[in-house]
Order: sequence, then C-alpha cells, then structure tokens
Amino acid sequence: MTGQADPAVRFEVLGQLRAWRGETRLRLGPLQQRVLLAVLLLHANRPIDRARIINAVWGPAPPRYAVNLLQRHVSGLRRILEPARPGREPSEILTWADGCYVLTVEPGALDLAVFDREVGRARTARASGDLIGASEALHAASRLWRGPACYGLASPFLDAERNRLAERGITAVQERIEVDLALGRHLDVVAELQHLVADHPLRERLCGQLMVALYRSGRQAEALCTFQEVRRHLIDELGIEPAPELQRLQQQILVGDPALGPPPGDGAPARRGVPTGPGVSNPMSAGAVGRQRQAAACHEQAMRLWRGLGDRYDEAHTLIRLGDSHYAAGALDSAGAAWRGALSILDDVDRFADQLRARLDELSQHCSPARRFHTLERAGSIRAEDRSTTRAEAAWA
Repeated sequence: MTGQADPAVRFEVLGQLRAWRGETRLRLGPLQQRVLLAVLLLHANRPIDRARIINAVWGPAPPRYAVNLLQRHVSGLRRILEPARPGREPSEILTWADGCYVLTVEPGALDLAVFDREVGRARTARASGDLIGASEALHAASRLWRGPACYGLASPFLDAERNRLAERGITAVQERIEVDLALGRHLDVVAELQHLVADHPLRERLCGQLMVALYRSGRQAEALCTFQEVRRHLIDELGIEPAPELQRLQQQILVGDPALGPPPGDGAPARRGVPTGPGVSNPMSAGAVGRQRQAAACHEQAMRLWRGLGDRYDEAHTLIRLGDSHYAAGALDSAGAAWRGALSILDDVDRFADQLRARLDELSQHCSPARRFHTLERAGSIRAEDRSTTRAEAAWA
C-alpha cells in the first residue's frame, strides 16, 4: 500500500476486535458490520464467496435481505478503511472479483498472523537448540493475546473459530513454559501455572509443568498435592486415571529423582519439561530405587506436610476454643485438602499415617458428625468397612 493517501491499517482479533491507523483507533460501525470484518480478517488475503460470508455472519437461517445487508456493510467498511478513496474508484483493501470478496492485509498488520509467525520462529529456534531465542519468540506471541478472539462478537463461525484459536493459544503457552523450565526459570512460572491449572484442570501437560516447577522451587509437598487434585478432577469429570507420564512424574517427585532437578546453569537443554519415555526409569520398579530410600523420602515428605498443616490445625483449635465451630469446620476442611497430598505418600510409613489421622480425628470430634464424616472422607482416612456406620451417623446429624 506504499504511496497511497491512506496509511496502512493494523488489525487485532486476539481479544476485542480493533483496527488502528497509526495511533488512532478506528470506529468500526454497528455490530453486524464488525462481525463481517472479523469474518473477513479470519480469511485475510484469501477469497471468500458471498454465500460463505452470509453463512459465517448469520448462520444457517440468514435474514431475508442478507445480500443487501452484506453489500451495505461492505460499503461501510470501505469508507472506514479508505476514507480518502474517491467514491467511484474501486477499493484496494476490500475487493470484489469472481464472485468473492478479498480483504487485503499487509504483512505484520494482523496480530493473528504475527502470532503464527512468532510461534513458527520459536519452533525453528528450539529445533536448532536456541532455547533463549525460542523463549523470546513465544513470549512475544503470548503478549499479543488480550482475551478471547473477537471478544464480544457472536456468530456460528466466530464461536467455532474462537475455540480453535484458544486451543492454539494455550498450546503456545504450554510450549513457552516448557522452554522456560528448560532454561531454569521455574520460579518465574509457578504463579502463572497455578492460574492456568485452575482454569484448565483437565490439561495434564499444564499440571505436569506445575508439578515440576513446584518441585524445583523446593515445594515438593505442593507438587504432590497438585497431582492429587488433577487426579480427582479426572476421575470425577471423565472417570479416568492420570496418564502414565503424569503418574510416573508423581513417583519421581515422591522419591526425589535427581533427573527432575533444574537444568545446568548455562541453560543447556539437559532436560525439557516433564521427563517421559523409555529413557526415564520408573522409580517404583524393582531395582530402580531401594526400599529404604523410598521409605526415607516418605518420612521426609510426611514431616514437611506435618509442619505445613500446623497453621491450619492451630487456627481450627483456636476457633473451637472461642466457640466458633462453623469457621473451625472450614479450617478443618482446608486441612483436609492438604491431607490428600499427605495420604498419597504415607502408604509405606504407617506410623506417620496413624499419627496424622489421630490428630485430625481429635480435632474433628469438636464438629458435627456430618461435618466430621465429610472431612474425613475427603481426606481419604475412613476405611471401607467403617463407611456404612459413619454414613448412618451422619444421616442423624
């Protein structure tokens, strides 16, 4: 578009639809006109026939005068995008030829195209061993997202594209975090991963990345609790267990496998993301690690969890003394959530399991039978043969 009276227009679809001429944001007109522009931008530099546009904008039941409405919105967009174009001259941005419309967008003038370019650049850099270059490109790609694609606009086509683009976006985020972990930036990604896992609890790759980041940050118990949470979500929502890779990662964290440690200080990609595949030994298999080492690791983790639960226990105990059993029960529930992580590592250290369960039972006696049953069951500390009796007790609470 060099030499034209109108400077190039930049478009943004990764969030609310926006268009800019220089530093000036353009007013894009009524709702359906903006939907049309979004459809054209998602087909940028490619011909799209009128019937497909009508279906993309209005769906399978378009209004009676959809062709006239389309022509009116096209005229409106041309006036906005080329305000200096004489009325009788053909448009050079939104053209009509051979029964199709084409919206011409210059290279680098559409954020979605820039996103694809940066992701491609990152993958090329990573394949060549340039992790720093890959990280820079993926961070640049992530910064382009301001929210769901074409936020606030609705049509059957846009709704489907929004979901497809969201998948591409989260895939790029996972790749970025994996590269950052390979560069030893685990402390930088923990908080972001916690938010991502809360938003996408069934994405095992994200959960595995969070477990690795927590473990490398010295938060081994939280890494194990993360596994228990994702396992619960998968069982409750889909009726399945975590993938073997995630289960293997849990066992590696349990025994403190050195392979999960941070990469070398020079950022060399000694290990990337979650260790998987035939090259990674199963720490629970015969000969992989001695029984004594496993028991010692369980002992260490049990004591860490014990200390971490101290604050919750003291809080609940204080509330009970003050007579506030409702909030005490809430504190007890918080302790129960951490308990699930403890129970996952206590199978081989029975004496610690007994002490932990006894302490929880002592505190829960101050609450109602129903609350006591609910908390203990969530903690996993009720034996199968005791459950019928406890349920009957809860029914009378």
